[in-house]
Amino acid sequence: MIVERLVFKAKFGQGDSVVAAFAEMKEKFASRFDIDVRILTDYAGPMFTVVIEQTYRDSAHLAEAEAQEREMYDDAEFQQWFGSWQGLVDSGTRELYRVAG
Repeated sequence: MIVERLVFKAKFGQGDSVVAAFAEMKEKFASRFDIDVRILTDYAGPMFTVVIEQTYRDSAHLAEAEAQEREMYDDAEFQQWFGSWQGLVDSGTRELYRVAG
């Protein structure tokens, strides 16, 4: 199993707006990928941190989802959603983990 974490540092006071955008993404787009998506927010540590955690069965499933995501960038609805939150974040990172136990 592979866990992907997209970690975003929202601009001051914009964490809730980023969470709302990803809740919309989860509702509209996540079902296309057959993946489990969780939205996490900071409990302690750097404020206004939003983490999108996605779980894949294996590396083939991850590759399949990445290919589907690339195709979605041509979708007008996806482009509108993506543009709706882009300006709300200062930075982001992508982390991939293999579940060891």
